[in-house]
This record gives sequence, structure tokens and C-alpha cells, in this order.
Amino acid sequence: MKMKKMGLLIAAILISMSVSFAQKIAVLDFKAGVGISQTDVDGLSSTFVTYFNPRGYQLVERSQINQVIEEQGFQQTSLTESQMVRLGQILNLSKIVVGDVNIVAGSPNLDVRVIDVQSGEVTGRDGATFAWTNYRATMQQLAQKVAGQIGVVYGGSSQAGYSQPSGKSPSGKVETILGYLQVYPEDLGNFNGAPTSVISAINMQKLNGYNDWRLPTNEELSLMATSKDKLGIGSISSYMSRENANSGGMKTVRLVRTGDIGGNGEGSLKLKLPQGRTFTISSNSSMNQALKIQGQTINQSTNLDVKQDFIATGIVDKTVTLETWIESVKMSISQQGGMTVHYDSDYPENTSPMLVEQVEGIQKVLHVPYRVVYDEYGALENGSDNVEMNLLENVIIEIPKEELKKGSSWTIRNSKDINGALVYVDWSYVVVSLSDDSIDVNVSGKVVGSIDISGNYHGTIEINPQIGIVVNSSIKGNVSMTIIQQGIQIPVNMITTMSTIVEINDM
Repeated sequence: MKMKKMGLLIAAILISMSVSFAQKIAVLDFKAGVGISQTDVDGLSSTFVTYFNPRGYQLVERSQINQVIEEQGFQQTSLTESQMVRLGQILNLSKIVVGDVNIVAGSPNLDVRVIDVQSGEVTGRDGATFAWTNYRATMQQLAQKVAGQIGVVYGGSSQAGYSQPSGKSPSGKVETILGYLQVYPEDLGNFNGAPTSVISAINMQKLNGYNDWRLPTNEELSLMATSKDKLGIGSISSYMSRENANSGGMKTVRLVRTGDIGGNGEGSLKLKLPQGRTFTISSNSSMNQALKIQGQTINQSTNLDVKQDFIATGIVDKTVTLETWIESVKMSISQQGGMTVHYDSDYPENTSPMLVEQVEGIQKVLHVPYRVVYDEYGALENGSDNVEMNLLENVIIEIPKEELKKGSSWTIRNSKDINGALVYVDWSYVVVSLSDDSIDVNVSGKVVGSIDISGNYHGTIEINPQIGIVVNSSIKGNVSMTIIQQGIQIPVNMITTMSTIVEINDM
């Protein structure tokens, strides 16, 4: 086994759930059409942006947009739809707002479209014909109408503008009282009747990771009153319930749900990564090896740092498509006697001569995106699992279909094709605790294969259930193998300690 393959033997785990994150949106300069100058149209664009504020979306600054347009060599006033989509992909946008202005029957007419960057489809549109004397009021009304098509706006006495989910979970966390009743982090506002459109939009977007938020019953409101300080609510008599929703008078809405992780210590966990969000896996491992050569023992220490990004580019039915790429690899190998060799993908010109051949495979895949497809339970359906230094196996594993609880256990066999030979790691998982804040799992693994390799792994991981991603892991292993260097078989005993940290980036 070549040295560059060693990272492929190290595997940890992740159980993923669902959560929604704020998305990015940009308003491009409107295009001038028939009978109007681009200068006048630019003024309309700026006024529109002033009033455009869809809740749950981060509006990208015009300077960032212009910089990318310039770098890509696009023409500001003649962007094609494919170029708009490409612009959105570079800026990691969820949606783009574009517009065209023409003079119709002597008056300016603005048509606005909302383009979904992922699909390239138009998901919303509106327009207005107006007089120059009231253009600002028209831009304000149009901006608010378009924003209402995209985002959920909490509060108010009517349900206008609640047609689409916002893509943003509120600040704070879901609180669980009495071990089973989960309460939404914020009041939605004051309403004269049950805000069915608002609740539907929230559930469509699965805000805070759930799609079954509802009005509480009178009994549940009474239970909430016992924890009103914890929940940050006022007099319970002013809150809306299922029974009093249409009894007249404005009431405050706070939603609830039951199920999943509760007092019984159970939770249904599935792979539902938020689409369009970029994750960075930061892995640091230290490996101490004992090389026995001609009756002598040579101690070798390897430090390995790998960063890999992945993003959910498609969520269809019960599958999740990920695009992933290796960002960087750093390696330092110290041998007995004080000799140390280095490799750093950010500065490949400084690679130690002894490692040049070993890192050729790594250099070929750096920054090169590839796609993998998982089902909802984390089983790999399609993709390459033999990419150099691939860390996805460290953060996504197959989980059982039944609900998890304390004591739940299962075993999964992972396979690796290493130099034409199959190597297996039989992983066993045991849930030791479940709560609203963490899921703790004990891990053990046994290495078996058709080449000269055997060994064991053991360790623990901690998962944040609000985001469904491993936040801490510690895996230790003791593996015996035979590596081949320049045609010579060298027995190796490798003791490994590996930690994995998953970072969430706004990109």
C-alpha cells in the first residue's frame, strides 16, 4: 500500500438531520429597453433595492456583483440568463432578481422576474406601469410585493405576503418543556385569525428543522404558562390556541410541535442537508508508526491536515446530491534520527523530494469538484469513494431506518479498493445519549481485507442535532499492514489518533 493511500483507512461518522439557513439574493441592474436610457433605468434599480428586503435573505452588495461581472468579462447591461445563473453560482446565491424597463404608450413599464439559481427557472414575477412623478412610490410597492413572494414576513394583522417560506430559522433555539412539547423560538406576531398561510410557509421551509409546526391547544398553552420565563412569553391569555383562533380579537401566535427528540429519548434521524449551504470538513490526524526493517524498528510520526468542502446541489425525493472538492492537504512526516519531510498543497513548490511521487495523486484531485448521491439514510447510491484523502466518509454514514434511542446499535461495513485489493472496516455504533443539544455515539471498528492488513478502531463523536453534523469526534486506531515501497514489503504497525471538526461557512 502506498503512503498516499493511508488517509483512506481513517473513517469516523456523522448522522445528519435537517435545518434551514439564511440564503443570499441579489438584485441585478435593470435593463433599458425601448425608448429609455440606461442612466434612467439605473436610477430605478437603485430605488427598488432601497425598499427590497425579503425576510430571511441576505442581500448581496452591488460592489460584489460588479466585481464578479468584471472578473468574468460579462457586459453589465446585456447579461444573458445563463450568465445570470453563472453569476449566482459564483456568489452562492439562492435567487436573482432581474428587470426590464420599456416605454409603453408614453409611460415607463417595469417587468421584474425572480430566477432560481439552482434550477434556472423563473419562480416569481411582477410589474407596473407608472408615471415619473410617482416612480419612487411605485418602486417601493413593487419591491415589497416581490419580497412578499419570496420571504415570510412575521407579524401584522393580515396574511398578505406570506406565499413563500423565508429560508431562515429565527434566532434562539427550540425549547422542550415537560420532555415532549417543543416550542418555536419566537412569537410570529399578532393575528385576528389562525395564520394558516404563515404556518404553511414555515413548514414548507422546515424552519428550525421541522415541518409540523402548529397552533397549541388550550391545554398546551396552560403547560407553556408554567415555563413562560424560559420561553420568553407574556400573559398566556393573550396567545392564540386551536380552540380560540377564530373567537375574535387579535392574539399573539407561538407555534408548537411534538415528537422526535423528547422525554422518551428517541429521535428519527435522516440525511437532510440544507440545499445550497457550504460545509468545510477540517481534519487533523497524527499517526505514529513502527516500521520493522531487517530486525530494526524505525519510529515514524505523520501529521496530516485536510480540508474538504461539500454542498448539497440537489434534493429530490429521498436522495441528496452533493458536490465536493478537496481544498487543501498538509503533511509532515518525521522519522527516527530527526529527518522530517513536508508537503503543503498551498505551496507545492516546497514539497520534500522524497514525497513527490506519493503526492501526485493528491495534486490531481485538489479543487476538482465531483458528485456523490446519498439516500435519506446516508447510504451511498452513486459516486466515487476512492478519491485521494476523501473525508466525506468521515461525516456521512448509513443509519438504521428505525428511530434511534439510548442504546440503539447497528453495524455497517465500509469497503475500500486499495491497489486492486478490497479492504473492509466493520463499524459498530451505539447511541449513549440523546438530547436537544447533542447526540453522543460510541464507535468501534474492525479492519479486515484480502491483503495483509488488520486492526481496530474505537472512539466517540458528538453531534449537534440542530444542524445534524458532527461537531467533535475522536477516533483512535491500531492497524497492522504491509506497505510496498520500491518493491520492498515493509511490515507496519500504525497507531492513529484522529479528530474531525466540521465548519459551516456562509459562502
